[in-house]
Amino acid sequence: MCCTSVPDNSPKQRKRMIILALLSLFALFDDCVGDCVWYGQCGYNHGYRQKLNCKYTGPPKPFSTWEGLQKFKEYCPSLYTGSDVRTCCSDDQMLTLDTQVRFPRLLLQQCPSCFYNFMNVWCYLTCGPNQTEYMSVNATKPYVTPKNETVEAVLSVNYAVETDSAHGMFNSCRDVQSYDNSRALSFMCGEDAETCTPQRWLDYMGNSSKSEAPFDIYFSLSSRNVTINNTVLVPLDMKPVPCYKAVSSTSKPCRCTDCPKALCEFVLPTVSPLFRTENIIIRRPKNSTRVPWKNKNFTSIFDITFMHQILDLQLSITNLTAEYRNENITLEDICYAPLRPDNNNCTVMSIFNYYQNSHEMLDKVVMDDYGWFVVANYLDHFLYCVWDPAALADTTKLSIPCLGTFGGPVYPSLALRDYLGQEYWTAKALVITFDVLNSKKVKAWEKTFYAFMKEYKTLNKDLDITYFSKGPRIMSGLNDGAAMKT
Repeated sequence: MCCTSVPDNSPKQRKRMIILALLSLFALFDDCVGDCVWYGQCGYNHGYRQKLNCKYTGPPKPFSTWEGLQKFKEYCPSLYTGSDVRTCCSDDQMLTLDTQVRFPRLLLQQCPSCFYNFMNVWCYLTCGPNQTEYMSVNATKPYVTPKNETVEAVLSVNYAVETDSAHGMFNSCRDVQSYDNSRALSFMCGEDAETCTPQRWLDYMGNSSKSEAPFDIYFSLSSRNVTINNTVLVPLDMKPVPCYKAVSSTSKPCRCTDCPKALCEFVLPTVSPLFRTENIIIRRPKNSTRVPWKNKNFTSIFDITFMHQILDLQLSITNLTAEYRNENITLEDICYAPLRPDNNNCTVMSIFNYYQNSHEMLDKVVMDDYGWFVVANYLDHFLYCVWDPAALADTTKLSIPCLGTFGGPVYPSLALRDYLGQEYWTAKALVITFDVLNSKKVKAWEKTFYAFMKEYKTLNKDLDITYFSKGPRIMSGLNDGAAMKT
């Protein structure tokens, strides 16, 4: 007798089959759809200045180097979950981000919560392990790798951010003071801080033709899901920290000069350190010669020999040594170096920082293919830098940076005087400003500085030289220090 087995159609068996089917479906979905929109770098935008990211639709990956992991831990603590953290950014992308945020770090780092909120925008953009929830690729271009493989380089992305989150970031930064005592947002929004808004700030930073962004970022601020090119994005909530609160147990709230709401958490005499500035203004009243270059007549302060002379003056001041309580004090010991300890270079506001304070860089030229004519020189570089002081490389044949050695830009309004409109080549005065931290050591160094400048002025009677110290710098209405002039 032949027996035929009867299928088990019990409720328990049917439930088991449904679970197995769902697990298979989820596994298939996981293989086909990733959490990243990019990973790694491939190709460049705007010539060879800015690196692009490679389109990638797979899962997040771990870092491959200790350096990349440490930079991620430093800049993106809200995303760091341990040494085995997986992200959508490669080590190279993280190191590029480190370079790109040096200027914002210079402006914002004295307000920890502001800088934390600001970095979250770029950390989630660059590395977030679930990018596909709030980002989508908008445009790409083909790139042929060194292995002769064609991949897609991302040219623009859509980035959805929760409205309250964007406003929280903006509000934590809106009153932060920059190193020249103006509001930092005036340098980062493309307009005066008074008219800047969260949307305008993000739009400016995401515009590759106006900022240092290597590709275009289209920010959408919304409290609801947004649909862009048939893709639904869930606006990112970065949970911003108010400026009057500390980011962690090991950090502090922003100081009252950068966050008016923090006035209740501080006793004013403890607000330190305060800034002073050592200032020099130099004119050539007895020299009206011009330096002609490419349809422009530069004033005599741009004569190359004179510029070398004043650069020598600046370097001599940098190397001055004073004595305080049997200790030798140099400018580096008392100056404001915003990227210390990674970078100990002092903040020096002068046009010589366009040339990294180097005689060699000042003399650098590029000749034509036949070696007959100068194609680019220090004046071409100057014209580019006054237009884009934060550039990592100019677009002339020189291709050298404008960014100062201290990690920040030198705006022409701080380094030049007596020019017509924005025609900075008409300036009649050079300005050199050293930012220092107010202390008794500074007072000792200033005495040496005054003595040196007095002698220099005596030996250079053809120049009109003014030198003075100014400080301390603190929010107007609290303690405006009187300038000390010689």
